[in-house]
Amino acid sequence: VGHVVVLRRSGTDLASTHRLCCRPGDIMQMEGWALQMNGTPVCRRQVEECVEIFAPQCSQRNRPVCSNGAVGLGADCIKAKYIETLPNGVEHGVLDTYDQDAMRLGGRMNVDTTKVYTVPAGHFFFMGDNRDNSSDSRVPQTIVGVGCVPLKDVVGRADRILFSSAGASILAFWTWRSDRYFKAID
Repeated sequence: VGHVVVLRRSGTDLASTHRLCCRPGDIMQMEGWALQMNGTPVCRRQVEECVEIFAPQCSQRNRPVCSNGAVGLGADCIKAKYIETLPNGVEHGVLDTYDQDAMRLGGRMNVDTTKVYTVPAGHFFFMGDNRDNSSDSRVPQTIVGVGCVPLKDVVGRADRILFSSAGASILAFWTWRSDRYFKAID
């Protein structure tokens, strides 16, 4: 539990990375953005804010979700950052961009408070580290989420970033993020 893992999306050749949260038989719930594992709240502490430039990212050209509301292209996109300590002692950073106004006005799906999930036999529960901008096991596959992932779709642990680009094409070399090459994934 706590490692970043490469997943194969069921029925496709697409892969994604998510953090392993729960194993078969584990019970998980989010209550007001606080992760509960097997009935115990996961410890978290707030640390420095995460600041990135607001710009289209990756091949989908998605824009990041910001805690500081709607900002213009090129402006600072600020996110609250926390360190979570899982029951096995693994620590990792998570980002929170929950926006009460966006939710009240019909914004994105709220997964900060969930039902209780019991991970079925032969499956695993994964979460993204950018919790409010991640489609993970809290979101069913039927609506482009990850759902509980069967063992056959777990490819393996991710240790390093080999290549990173913010562009729509790998050929757009000016969008390559060389500062991330070979960086360890924690």
